[in-house]
Amino acid sequence: SYPWSGRNNNVRHPGKRRWMTIIKGLVGKRIVALMLVSLAILAVVDMRMRRVNDGIMLNVGVPPDLVVHGKRQAYAPVPEPHCGKFYIETKHKGYNDVVRAFNNRGWTLAKSSDDAHIVYQSKNIKGRNYFKNLKPWQRYSRVGGISTFESKDGFFDGFREYQEKHPNAPMYFIPKTFRLKEENHRQAFREELEHHGGMGRPWVLKNVNVNNGQGIEMLGPNSIALKTAAERVDVDKNNTYIAQEYICNELVWSGGQKFDLRMFWMVASLDPLIVLYHDGYARVAASSYDETDFSSTGKHLTNHEFRGNVDFSDSTKDHLWELVRNHYNLNRDELSKKIRIDPVQHVRNQMKESLGAMVSAFRHVAFANSTVKTKMENLFGFYGCDFLIDNDLDVYFIESQASPGFGKPNDDRVDMYRELFRPMIDTVQEINQKQELDARANILPLQNLGGWEIVYAGDW
Repeated sequence: SYPWSGRNNNVRHPGKRRWMTIIKGLVGKRIVALMLVSLAILAVVDMRMRRVNDGIMLNVGVPPDLVVHGKRQAYAPVPEPHCGKFYIETKHKGYNDVVRAFNNRGWTLAKSSDDAHIVYQSKNIKGRNYFKNLKPWQRYSRVGGISTFESKDGFFDGFREYQEKHPNAPMYFIPKTFRLKEENHRQAFREELEHHGGMGRPWVLKNVNVNNGQGIEMLGPNSIALKTAAERVDVDKNNTYIAQEYICNELVWSGGQKFDLRMFWMVASLDPLIVLYHDGYARVAASSYDETDFSSTGKHLTNHEFRGNVDFSDSTKDHLWELVRNHYNLNRDELSKKIRIDPVQHVRNQMKESLGAMVSAFRHVAFANSTVKTKMENLFGFYGCDFLIDNDLDVYFIESQASPGFGKPNDDRVDMYRELFRPMIDTVQEINQKQELDARANILPLQNLGGWEIVYAGDW
């Protein structure tokens, strides 16, 4: 299974369960078997045409007759004195913006977590006992298994293991990655460099123990740093590393800078599992993008810490999607051969599908048992995810963030906070109220999503 890259899998479809839902909705149960035979034949064509038809299949949306409900027979009602109260630590990222969102929805800040219906944290700062002592009717904003997908090595291990069990799962969005902790992985990386053209390509060496752009080293083609990477990692017994192929041919910002996408996702409910996606913003580097110069790691990083004092207030999703459409129009003759829908929807569909695939890959390790060791009956969580786009408008899923930063505040960011947090509060409350009223009733459709979109619900 090494080297491993999701793009080695050329099958491009939403997965068997979503196909079943679509087929049943279109033709009825009586001819499903016949349709599955046809799909098996069409899969051969799809292997050659995955990027011609992608987006069309993903644009179906949540089936209107999908039924999703929790496993319990009843959910504890929120005691009247605690209704409409929330608690949040002052050290929380984006504290003021979250508080404003709750206040806008008529909630009041509780003096302690014991008094609050919703306990909102960017991380579990008080440890396991704090988590365990929350009451059944309380809703805590941390899913217990986040460490399995937040760490750089765990993120790719989870995808790789999932694909080994589900060979047809769409994993085209994962760059070629080697986990260098063990000797057989390091040897596979050496083989890639020496015998498969890897030495002539740029790579990124990442220390998985640190975040925020720290512990990253650019390995230029044929450089000493690239040639000695495996040996240097072997000597360092205190840290764990992954080597990841650098994404070349990247789409650049209007000023020629490298950029990536910070999007957001939310676990709206753990029982049943409902995951949502929301557009975010572009993180634009301070330097011009140059694939021939890897002497400075900072030039190739878009983390907030590496952007300096440059004002990128135009890095909103609206400017991003305008950039994508302009690029498509300038290259329409070539790109239209594989993109048959709106180019922005083409990009967004890939991000949503990759997020749904991540939930599938980590469902039984990150989202299965978070409520078992607590008294709480349900949880939710707010997270980030980072993507890159190349000039072919192909999307790469770089990593998931358990405590995403938001960059420097400006008017556009304030609007984004409103779009993110107000519907988040409304949706958590809506699910809670529906479960209190009738635990076995269908939670869908959700009426207060705003700009959030469902990418995973129950078994869909």
